[in-house]
Amino acid sequence: MNDQYKNSRTAYIFEAAFEYFITIIISGAYLANLLTRTGISDSLAGILSSFVSLACSAQFFSVLFIRTAKPVKRWVTLITMLKLLLFVGLYCVPVMQVSQTIKTLLVILFLLGGQLVANIAAPFKTNWLMSLVDSKHRGLFTATKEQISLVGGMLFSYLMGAVSDHYNNLGNADMAFKVCRITLIILGLFHLITLFAAKEPERAGAHAKATTLPKAISCTFGNSTVRKLILLNVLWSGFTWFSRSYFGTYEIKELGFSLTYVSLITMVSSLARILVSRYFGNLADKTSWANMMTICFGIAALGFFIQSFTAPENGKVFFLIYSVLYSLSLAGINGGLINIVFDYVDESDRTAALGIKTAIGGVCGFLASILGGKLLDIIQANGNAFLGHKIYAQQVLSFITFLGILLILLYMKHTVLKLKRINA
Repeated sequence: MNDQYKNSRTAYIFEAAFEYFITIIISGAYLANLLTRTGISDSLAGILSSFVSLACSAQFFSVLFIRTAKPVKRWVTLITMLKLLLFVGLYCVPVMQVSQTIKTLLVILFLLGGQLVANIAAPFKTNWLMSLVDSKHRGLFTATKEQISLVGGMLFSYLMGAVSDHYNNLGNADMAFKVCRITLIILGLFHLITLFAAKEPERAGAHAKATTLPKAISCTFGNSTVRKLILLNVLWSGFTWFSRSYFGTYEIKELGFSLTYVSLITMVSSLARILVSRYFGNLADKTSWANMMTICFGIAALGFFIQSFTAPENGKVFFLIYSVLYSLSLAGINGGLINIVFDYVDESDRTAALGIKTAIGGVCGFLASILGGKLLDIIQANGNAFLGHKIYAQQVLSFITFLGILLILLYMKHTVLKLKRINA
């Protein structure tokens, strides 16, 4: 690796960690708790939780219309600051003395707005920061970056869960939300400092210029390899958001987990992911990201299969097992969906490919979550019965996701693994 970027890579590692901590507070059970206390229904809460997927559509427009011949670092940092302000606003909503309708609208504004703003900068930021890393070491670097985020996330999640439960048990939910707001502000400041500290290689700025619509179509939809990577994103995003959008409320309501236990699950799952992260990164460097991801998709399929049997009577054990397996799979899939683009797409087309691929997958994930919400409403309205059997809606959604990931495994074997790498 180029030594002049050593400190910048370190800044990138900490940037990813602070961003991960922020994600913990505005997603999953923490978001479900906020939405529940705001008076939002399960189905709407699930759809709102999937806004992170819908917001990915902003990446499509950002790579088409944002034009900058100058380094992208400055405006990416400014956009990140706006995102943080919107997320802080989200945690102000539960304590506002306004009508339920206004609260719901404000939640949508702050949550969707923050996610949209984040995704406007995402493809440029990813191309900028990943350009600091030598292609031969991307696997191990990604693993190291994830390990540090996860170790910190374990401690952070447990601490935030314990503090929130403490105030909730005292009947002072307002203080719990205040702690979250203050924490978001502090994390946001550290996040911005890491972006300021990271240098931007000239080649990253050179390829950050906006593309035209014809060129974007040519280098993505007009490229058979990119089309296949887009479909991979669509399948994974669609099938996982179909069910996972509703797991947060399932943990809090039907399974009856406290935020402390949710944090404990996060800690155990993160520890499992840490233990395999470098193995998967090394495997990707030695073989390919596609080969490594195939293994991880198999692990995810097993996780969702077990989750389809998770009910209140076995929830603390089965949901933990599911969470560990899903976390293990993300050790390869999260980084893989980004890094696989660097294996198969020319450097000049990567920003457009990253943005458009993620955008389409995100929109499909959001639409899938709406479809999952419709099925959830039907099952819950029927007294949690499906085809004449007593079963929770989230169990049905999980089994459908399991079948979908089996389809992804077939797609990997017969399509993605046969693609030719440009840097093989």
